[in-house]
Amino acid sequence: MSLSSLLPSRLAILSAVGCLIFIPLAIFTAYGWGVSNRDRIREEQRADGLYDQIHAAGIGYKDRLTMSQANLAGAQAALARQNKAVDDLKAASDAATANAQAAVAAAQARATAAQQRAQQLLLEQPRPGETRCEAADRLILEQVR
Repeated sequence: MSLSSLLPSRLAILSAVGCLIFIPLAIFTAYGWGVSNRDRIREEQRADGLYDQIHAAGIGYKDRLTMSQANLAGAQAALARQNKAVDDLKAASDAATANAQAAVAAAQARATAAQQRAQQLLLEQPRPGETRCEAADRLILEQVR
């Protein structure tokens, strides 16, 4: 028996080294594939759930967004109408204020003129040869004309 017969052949050594390298590598690769496949399936399920949440009839995000956009458009139109009505009321109020101020100014001018005329009448003396009654009658007739 020789020493070379006790040692394994080169093919046996290469096979043993290959098994030591490739079997753990195959196990690790299979495990990694299993984990990534599990994650892919979970993400597909999550994506399906999100798709259902987005596209569900009547309650999905897509329909709710469309409804919200329609509500926003309606609210903006109502706000525009309300703002126009407020502007119209302000314009009418400004016109009424201007008319009222003009009427007050005219009334004050008439009141001032009437007060001045009353002062003139109070200061006026009867003409020579007139009695007080004749002077009053003359003043009344002048006012009527």
